[in-house]
Amino acid sequence: MGNAAEALRIVDMRCEGLAHPLGVPCQGLHVAWRIAGDARGVRQTAYAIQVVRDRPDFEQGPLDLEELVESDSSCAVPLRLPELAEKTVYYWRVKARVDTEDERGVWLAWSEAASFETGLADAGSWRGQWIEADEAFYADADQVCRQFWKEDAAGYAKNGKLGVRHQGLMRVPYLGKEFELKGRIVKGRLYITARGFYEARLNGKKIGPCALAPDFTAYDKCIYYQTFDITSELKEGRNRLDILLGDGWFAGHAQGIPGTNHLYGDRPALLMQADICYEDGTKETVASDDSFSAAVGPLQYADLFMGEYYDMRYEDQSLVYGTVVRDYDKSVVVPQRGELIVATEILNARRVFRDAEGSLIVDFGQAIAGRVRLRLTGGEGDIITIEHSEELDHNGVFH
Repeated sequence: MGNAAEALRIVDMRCEGLAHPLGVPCQGLHVAWRIAGDARGVRQTAYAIQVVRDRPDFEQGPLDLEELVESDSSCAVPLRLPELAEKTVYYWRVKARVDTEDERGVWLAWSEAASFETGLADAGSWRGQWIEADEAFYADADQVCRQFWKEDAAGYAKNGKLGVRHQGLMRVPYLGKEFELKGRIVKGRLYITARGFYEARLNGKKIGPCALAPDFTAYDKCIYYQTFDITSELKEGRNRLDILLGDGWFAGHAQGIPGTNHLYGDRPALLMQADICYEDGTKETVASDDSFSAAVGPLQYADLFMGEYYDMRYEDQSLVYGTVVRDYDKSVVVPQRGELIVATEILNARRVFRDAEGSLIVDFGQAIAGRVRLRLTGGEGDIITIEHSEELDHNGVFH
């Protein structure tokens, strides 16, 4: 091998823009890679790619794909495969032929193996059903939430009745289910989405790093679902799954204040299934259906533009309701595309002071998209209001 073969290597292997993604589509996949190292004038002229399922062994047994392509492309390269098997791990590697300032036609070594795992093949693969909190939940929730309804000149909320357009704020349903697992668990996957936002916890631990999931889409045409590895959170014996549902962009105020809500619907709904594999090869699925319960919790309402009302007196979630199955379209539910919305940094306050009106100001020194972490002390019934702004007015008062 020449000097270029020793100096250069293939790195940053990605499928659908992600490293080792879970839940990718079963067709139409694209991969990408970079050539790194010390050489001048590097240009790829061809590549070879291999794909194999279930094991990262390219030397033994048949390959799902093996081809050599004359191309300088290393970004959004289509995987020329027939439709892939659902819920299956595939491994792939690539090597490239390059020209450099000093050499021509040098083949680099094979890359390290990268992987991707397919999600559900289509709508028919869903064993979960769309579910919502039942009518009793919303009848009681409305009685509590009336205090938050905001009537304006357009009469969006009149006589305590909600119209198509209103400033009503709806109570957050806490959905949950307990289930028993019998046997040693070797693999668990959670496929989940919502008409609205969701936050899932399994045995008390938050699942996934994401916030504001699923992403904003035209919900009548496309709803992304997410796939998470839950193997380490599952346990033999009793397990509990808890899922909060928020209005999000689906039912909340998504177009500004005073803005319109209920753009796509008026209540959030959940669709999920957890697939569990045991050591003996047997499998089990826990899926959303009307066996899930609904409860009220500390979040009285949660809206992207109108904010949250969190009442710690409701943390025991002792008032329990049922759920109902809805026949919402599953054909619009497709695998997540691209990165999730996640926290990337923790910022400390630059300064803390009181303005001329006595408000306590916490200045982070920059405009951010994020949320505040704080510790509070107080007594039952105390109300603490947190507001956000990008600037103070010319008198130094919160604007």
